[in-house]
Amino acid sequence: MTTYLQLKSAVIEASRKYRNYRGKSAKTLAKRKAAYEAAQAALDAYQYEQGGKCVERLIRRLSTVKELKAEAKRRGFRGYSRLSKAQLIRLLA
Repeated sequence: MTTYLQLKSAVIEASRKYRNYRGKSAKTLAKRKAAYEAAQAALDAYQYEQGGKCVERLIRRLSTVKELKAEAKRRGFRGYSRLSKAQLIRLLA
């Protein structure tokens, strides 16, 4: 099982690689950004499962209705498909 400290160190390392990249390749930069975002998402999911400490950041990150509906489905809510974006945000908060 992955611990909080392991996830946090992965986020810090990915952030360092992404923010300090000075190369010319946009493809490499995109990969590093994706790695950083994935590490941050894993940390957010861990924190959410441990007590919901980062729900606001999780909801802000899920900016489209499609992503909000996917999160509602993951959490097991019913009747979310007819909700608007504002209603989905209230449901998930």
